[in-house]
Amino acid sequence: MLLDDVKRDPRAAYATVLQFLAVRDDGRVDFPVANPAKRRRFPLLRRGMIAVARLRESLRVPTLGLGIYRWVDQRNLEYRPRAPVADQLRKELVDYYREDVALL
Repeated sequence: MLLDDVKRDPRAAYATVLQFLAVRDDGRVDFPVANPAKRRRFPLLRRGMIAVARLRESLRVPTLGLGIYRWVDQRNLEYRPRAPVADQLRKELVDYYREDVALL
């Protein structure tokens, strides 16, 4: 199965895998993105938060359990489309894996 097939028709790819595994179809039609492209708006903020968390752990200071770290971290995330692979890199990868793909 090729990733292009999964992207083009995720429902059909899912059904194919279920059939191969001899697993009953659950009727699922929604296949959300599991790992979207993202970046930190303020990378230094993230590093600072990690440093504070490590210091707190080393000093054995208990957390308040309010979820403030998670809240700030989520607002520091920026979701974006993945950048396309550069043409030159794509050509190198195609050339490098040509024989393996042919074997498949």
